[in-house]
Amino acid sequence: MEVDVSQIDLATLFPHASASAPSQNASPLSTFKPVQDENVFHLSVEEVAKLKLPPAPSSSITHSAPASLVLLPPHETICVLGTCNITVLHGSISILGTTVYPSPDSHRIFAPKSSPLPVIRCSFSKDGESLSLLSSVNLPDRITIDEDVTRHGAVLLFQELKTGVEGLGKICRPLLNAFEPSKWMSRGKDSNPFNLSGVSMVREQLSDVYPFVLPHTWSDALGRCSAALKSPEAQELCNIYLVKGPKNTGKSTFARTLMNRLLETYERVAFLECDLGQSEFTPGGMVSLNIISRQVFGPPFTHPSLPIAAHYIGSSTPRASPSQYLEAIQALLQIYRLEIQTPSDERLGRDEHLERAEGPSERIKHIIPLVVNTMGWSKGLGSDLTRKIEEWAAPTDVFTFEPAEDVSPFSTTLPIRRQPTSYGAFHGHSVEESGLDCARRYLLDGPPQAAGQSNSQFTAADHRTLTLLSYFHSVFPAPPSPHPHSSSLPLVEELSLAQLTAETWNTNIPLAAMRPYEIDASQALDRLVLTGSGSEDVVETEIGRVLNGAIVGLVSCREGAFSHWYPADEQPQQPQDDRQLEAKKLRFPYAQHCPAPDPANATCIGLGLVRAVHPRHLDGAEVDSQQAGGADLQLLTPVPPAMLATTRVFVKGEMELPIWGMLDFRAWDSVLGDSESGGGDNSNGEVVEMEQGKTPYLQWGKNVAGAVGSEKKRVRRNLMRRGQM
Repeated sequence: MEVDVSQIDLATLFPHASASAPSQNASPLSTFKPVQDENVFHLSVEEVAKLKLPPAPSSSITHSAPASLVLLPPHETICVLGTCNITVLHGSISILGTTVYPSPDSHRIFAPKSSPLPVIRCSFSKDGESLSLLSSVNLPDRITIDEDVTRHGAVLLFQELKTGVEGLGKICRPLLNAFEPSKWMSRGKDSNPFNLSGVSMVREQLSDVYPFVLPHTWSDALGRCSAALKSPEAQELCNIYLVKGPKNTGKSTFARTLMNRLLETYERVAFLECDLGQSEFTPGGMVSLNIISRQVFGPPFTHPSLPIAAHYIGSSTPRASPSQYLEAIQALLQIYRLEIQTPSDERLGRDEHLERAEGPSERIKHIIPLVVNTMGWSKGLGSDLTRKIEEWAAPTDVFTFEPAEDVSPFSTTLPIRRQPTSYGAFHGHSVEESGLDCARRYLLDGPPQAAGQSNSQFTAADHRTLTLLSYFHSVFPAPPSPHPHSSSLPLVEELSLAQLTAETWNTNIPLAAMRPYEIDASQALDRLVLTGSGSEDVVETEIGRVLNGAIVGLVSCREGAFSHWYPADEQPQQPQDDRQLEAKKLRFPYAQHCPAPDPANATCIGLGLVRAVHPRHLDGAEVDSQQAGGADLQLLTPVPPAMLATTRVFVKGEMELPIWGMLDFRAWDSVLGDSESGGGDNSNGEVVEMEQGKTPYLQWGKNVAGAVGSEKKRVRRNLMRRGQM
């Protein structure tokens, strides 16, 4: 038989990489076909009230808002965009890798285009079959539920969720319209089948949206962990889960999914955040210990929380202060083991959400497991730090992300895994020699990066900016009254195990227009501390300029927090006369070369923004006693006032306020409105942000040539290996 050589594909004759996975753009994200009064029923406020559902955990949300009842058949999916409340009345659903069972409590869903969109589908779990609420709620007579939905489907109640988080797009322009469908997406007639404001259904994958996909290795690891918790022996043990791996591999997403899975078994889960750049519940630059009692469905900027204990490093990387970073994590691990791991009944106190919550079975209350999320710096010094954290945490389960190395297009597609390497900067032996191999270890793959699934529009810096601005605009609930109990550690006796997550956001006014706290430094502050590279060169006369517009950590200390700097027998001499005492009151309590407070005797309750410093502290001249008195600086912070009483130390690091936090978006919108209507310039005295490059005193893009300090810093790393940079 003759073969036409011209018809042969020559590419098949040479070694080549296998074809990549097909694009999922053609795959529909939502297969659910809404039909009015058949599988989607719009409920009025009166009909929702007749359901007799209790209020949601958040005080700002009630079941009195308009809603839509959705009958989700088996094997069909709903991909949502925007914000909404979802209450599962019957069956069970799978969302973002977590199973949600019937409960009167609603779940807050935040689905912006900056993160993978949640896809809702029936989970077919038998654990929630006996928890159906259909018999206890009063559904309208016009609603009939199909037998197929009753046996294998789910009944969901969608409600509007108004928190103000959508307004962050006005403040941080990269997030503008992130919760709204695109113009070509909104043209579909069934993009909003729920008839609710703020939420829409995404039919197909577009260039600016992509769904959450649970990789097979993630699903297998989570399933094995859940199965291990069902044994009677495991329910008496306190497990510690550690997630590690390089950056951009999905560690934070997996850690959040793991935490949600654990909340199916436990009433509370502790979350130790060691990633300074991509923190889950706090702004960047902090290592924090959080207690979570409610599942979270959304990116980090949608659930800022007040930690039970934290320490402010002040940078997105521990490169400049590795010792301080390790000491802070060690102190948090000590608090967890002594006070949180197996809490007493009086420390558990009362949690209204937990009293109303229902689940597939009675959740474990007397044990609180720990999830440790490490940073993505996995080479050189970063590897040493992660290994030290793993040694101290002694995890029972270790999840390692190790993506395949880059391979040549003419080689095979077998992934080349990195071999474990032992570094000795902080310890003289490897993890294997220290006996940590008894932990269950899982090797995980990164999230799929098929065509159209990588959202390069939002970088890691954008997410850090968004999380920080979300924190300063958030409104936290009032902390519960402290319960009298004893503690073996300082400051812990004042803390509660209740979860304090922001419920709403004040995005109607910029930071420049918010009412600040006015602080008299001589009365309210004991010490100002500067950390980070170059902080040791700041002299006392320049501290006012350094603080102006700075982000500071609000630290509560006890006696001995600075004993490592001033030993007991070398305390500084106190002023002898009234003149020296009066001169001390006129200055900020700052001492050059002062280190950060000892983590064992201090905790950071949150961050603050020094919006302004009195001019008498900016010129560097001596201040006359007649000029003293009154406020020395203005401070903005979302921390509830009840928690600020013990804060007497400010710590400033390398983090600065993003440019978006300095702008007044109201003036911007006013100028845009005048330009569209043909009106004149805005002349009411506000700072108007013109287009890029025309705003006074603000430099956009690259720095101008010749400006002092504008050139890029050059760090010499010639003493390091190329792979360690």
